[in-house]
Amino acid sequence: MFAGSLLVAYFLSVLLQRRITRPILLLENSARAVSGRHDYSVRAAKTTNDELGSLTDAFNQMLTQIELQNDTINETVAETAKLAAIVEFSNDAIISMAPGGIITSWNQSAERTFGYTAAELIGKSILTIVPPERLDEEAEILARLERGEQIDQLETQRVTKANKLLDVSLTISPVKDAAGRITGSSKIARDITERKLDETRKND
Repeated sequence: MFAGSLLVAYFLSVLLQRRITRPILLLENSARAVSGRHDYSVRAAKTTNDELGSLTDAFNQMLTQIELQNDTINETVAETAKLAAIVEFSNDAIISMAPGGIITSWNQSAERTFGYTAAELIGKSILTIVPPERLDEEAEILARLERGEQIDQLETQRVTKANKLLDVSLTISPVKDAAGRITGSSKIARDITERKLDETRKND
């Protein structure tokens, strides 16, 4: 009788151990697969409807959320890269500035237009390309940007590295963060020197 009870207890112990161990091993294997391959589409097999089953559900729900977030991040990165390429290879000079007019980006067209490389001007003041007689105008532009105003197709002049005056059309917009705070500005400068020369010749 005693031996029979021991045998029953042993089999119950084995069954209980399997009931507990198998779901845990499945979770562990799934976690290792996620960690090793960074594959968030992996799901743990649910074998019970008890607390361990609930733990498996929670684990799978967590993976689903991570997978969705990861997809969103990848889409955002791809879109950002696309926009960066558009900016970099635009025919217009596109310049980003921090508050106060410090240059933070300078595309290839800006290099061609003004003669300065990005390495030469990033971290420098936008006043570098402003003629002395236009300094008050630039100060007013910066003040308007700080108030959140946009400046559209302002025709003015800027100066190149070779000290050549260019007629340009400027469109400048404040850049805001998610909370609506102004974090900088974006400036598009189009060289209209040839157009201005044509207008002068027609008027002569």
